[in-house]
Amino acid sequence: MSRLEERRLERENAFLMIFEWEFDSSRTIEEIYESAKEARELADSAYVEDVLHGIAAHREELDALIAAHSNGWKRNRISHVAASVMLLACYEMLYRDDIPVRVSLNEAVELMKKFDEDKARVFVNGVLNTIAQKIEEEKKAASQGGEE
Repeated sequence: MSRLEERRLERENAFLMIFEWEFDSSRTIEEIYESAKEARELADSAYVEDVLHGIAAHREELDALIAAHSNGWKRNRISHVAASVMLLACYEMLYRDDIPVRVSLNEAVELMKKFDEDKARVFVNGVLNTIAQKIEEEKKAASQGGEE
């Protein structure tokens, strides 16, 4: 399996665990991770652990970012699949400098193609593109500010 295929599988596993957490917030993300590893016979993954713990640590910030760019959509109208994909992609775009923003966007679209309907995919793509533009503008401004 190539590194690209391995990362795609890790990303899908992370998405599935975030999706599970959307339905069962009474369990910690660590409990979900450990039970998923056991039930699906998954190997430890530094990427999955980082993403899950990072989303848990930054959940309010990520939810607020998604809500601010969801064009009037209330959280209860957004599917759990779409919400989980957006949480994952937003975390990657904000906190994983090793993953280009465009890769996070493309992988989010691929997850939506696999797990949700076309209308939801278009919605998620629009929201994430708007968020990506904002993040890239902020990163550019921060790097230019540091050069002065």
